[in-house]
Amino acid sequence: MYELLKAVILPPASVLIAVLIVQVFLGGTRAGRRGVTAGLVLLYLLSTPLVGDAALSALEVFPLLPAEGPLPQGAQAIVILSAESLMMAEYSAPSPGAMTLERLRYGAHLQRRTGLPILVTGGIPAGRPTSLGSVMRQSLLEDFHVPVAWVEDQAQDTRQNALRSASILKAEGITRIFLVTHAWHMPRAKLAFERAGMTVICAPTAFIKGAVSLKPGGGIGIRDVLPSAKALQSSYFAFHEMLGLAFYKLAL
Repeated sequence: MYELLKAVILPPASVLIAVLIVQVFLGGTRAGRRGVTAGLVLLYLLSTPLVGDAALSALEVFPLLPAEGPLPQGAQAIVILSAESLMMAEYSAPSPGAMTLERLRYGAHLQRRTGLPILVTGGIPAGRPTSLGSVMRQSLLEDFHVPVAWVEDQAQDTRQNALRSASILKAEGITRIFLVTHAWHMPRAKLAFERAGMTVICAPTAFIKGAVSLKPGGGIGIRDVLPSAKALQSSYFAFHEMLGLAFYKLAL
C-alpha cells in the first residue's frame, strides 16, 4: 500500500492522473484544454535536466569528504545505507542495484582509508528472497574484499535504517559514525540518524551537482532541455526526498 501511494503522489504518475481527471471532467472545454496543456508542459519540464537534475542537486547541501589527506576524526564506524537490489538471471542470488553499488563502493573506499568497521542496513524488499543488508554484505566481501562487522536486515525505510542501526551500534558503545549514502539523500538520512541518537559525519557520494550544463555566458545547453527518462527519474527522487524530509521534520 505504501509503495502504491508513493507512486500515485509522486511524478510522473501524479501529473498523468491529474491530466486524465481534467480530460474526463472538463474535456472539450477551454478550461479542460488549458489544464491538459499545462499538465503536458509540466511533464515535459520534469523530464528535462534543467528541472529534474537541478531539483535533485539542490538537495546536495553537504560537501564531499576530501579525496586525499586527513578525514574528520572521531568516527567509530561506517554505516552504509541500502537503495535497491536486482534479480539477474546470470546470478543465483539477488545483486545490489546501481545506486546500492555506488554507496558500497564509497563505503569500501572509506573503510580502506580508515580501517573502521562497517554496518550495512536494509530489509527484505517486496518480491525478493533476501534482505538488502545480506546482499550488501556479500557484495562487500566478494566484490570489494572488505569485511562487514554488522548486518541490519529488517529496516524498510530510512527512518528504520536509523533506528535499527543505532540500536546495534549503541550496544557496542558506538555513537559517532561516517554515514554513506547519495548526496541528495543525505539531508533526510542525517536527520533520521541524529534523531536516533547518533552523531553523524556525512560521507555523501554520487553527486550530480553541476549536471545542468550552463554555457559560459549563463545560457542553457541544448541537452538541458531535451527530455529523458533519467531526468524524469531525478524529478521523482527530488520530490520523494523533499516530501520525506518535510515529513521527518514534522513527525520525528
